[in-house]
Amino acid sequence: YKINVTKITHTVTDNASNFGKAFRVYAQQFAPPETVSKNNVTLDAQNINILMDAFDQNTEHNFELESGFLQNDVENEPDDIIDVVNVSDILTIASNNYNEYSEDNDDLDIILSNHITCSAHTLNLVATIDTSKITNNQYKMISRSAFGKLTAFWNLVSRSTMASDLCKFPLPVITRWNSFYDAIKKIMICREKIIECFEKLKLSQLKTTEWNFLEEYIKVMQPLTTALDKLQGEKSCYLGYVAPTIIAIRRILLNQSHLTYCKPLSLSIIKGLEKRYSFIFDLNDPKSKPYILSSVTLPKFKLSWVPSQFSD
Repeated sequence: YKINVTKITHTVTDNASNFGKAFRVYAQQFAPPETVSKNNVTLDAQNINILMDAFDQNTEHNFELESGFLQNDVENEPDDIIDVVNVSDILTIASNNYNEYSEDNDDLDIILSNHITCSAHTLNLVATIDTSKITNNQYKMISRSAFGKLTAFWNLVSRSTMASDLCKFPLPVITRWNSFYDAIKKIMICREKIIECFEKLKLSQLKTTEWNFLEEYIKVMQPLTTALDKLQGEKSCYLGYVAPTIIAIRRILLNQSHLTYCKPLSLSIIKGLEKRYSFIFDLNDPKSKPYILSSVTLPKFKLSWVPSQFSD
């Protein structure tokens, strides 16, 4: 994209281990963006841009030669004949040019900016991976029973045309975050219709305790899913939204009381947030610096989100 290297401070990716390793190996941690050094040779931003411009010109020259050959071939052919261009050959030319250029310039190296993991993906891991590790037997028993009955209903609706004609409800989709929560929320809104559908489809009815469990489940998961929707949306996708959002989720969950069934779920989410975002709950951690700067420079937040122990 020909972005000046001085303007790139961080790169955001998902939490895949291959991305993490790449940035651990090639990132220049805590180095100012203006200069990077290797083997006592300093490459400033201007020199790097000069090197890349030279590479672009070299590559462009070869493409012009190739394009000229192809254009001559097209002009000599009848109009009704389509000339097939081998894209692989063109890409190979560019690759060879880069390899030759790299061999002649040992100082040119792969240098990545600092790495930031996608917060939406991280919240999804909290909602799925971290909550799946709950060991409380009471929670495990009632959640498996309630979710098992709902899963049987969703499977029947997705596989049977008769059932889908009778009951049209949103189904959980593994590739769409929050779809499980959205499906359960719709079940709760249409509780009377669901009871009727279960009866017509001859499915096991949810017990009163299971309905109460689902109600608490919606209450506990709501802050997390709302935050996830905001962070993966188009209007709140700035880095400055992350720290205030994470702190708000934890505060809301800590203030929830009178949970009969889903207290282990709430504690699991809080623990997952504190583990994955430890640097946000400890603003003295150097890793929190870009999050702090991004949040305090947003007029929506400024310093209003900063916990009292760090306000000084």
